[in-house]
Amino acid sequence: MANIKIAGAIYRRELRYAEPYYMFFTFDACDAETVKVMGYTLEVEIPDDFDPRPGMLANLREQKRAVEAEYAVKVNVIENKIRNLLAIEHQPSEVV
Repeated sequence: MANIKIAGAIYRRELRYAEPYYMFFTFDACDAETVKVMGYTLEVEIPDDFDPRPGMLANLREQKRAVEAEYAVKVNVIENKIRNLLAIEHQPSEVV
């Protein structure tokens, strides 16, 4: 097992219409709604046989699904514009 240490801090985020919640970041996340509570180091053991590929594949498949969904929406918008243009009856005006 590999012993990994990740240094960061615990932050509290408070929004106007939600309950406050706490997060861990490895960077300075302070802003108007987020304050640093305290520094903290996470220590985890990663199994020697850990294989990141299944997670990476799942992430790529999700990205692909999102891109396909976005593509389908854009194609639908274009198809609707084409249908609308084809539905307009052309009425040439007389030239005087």
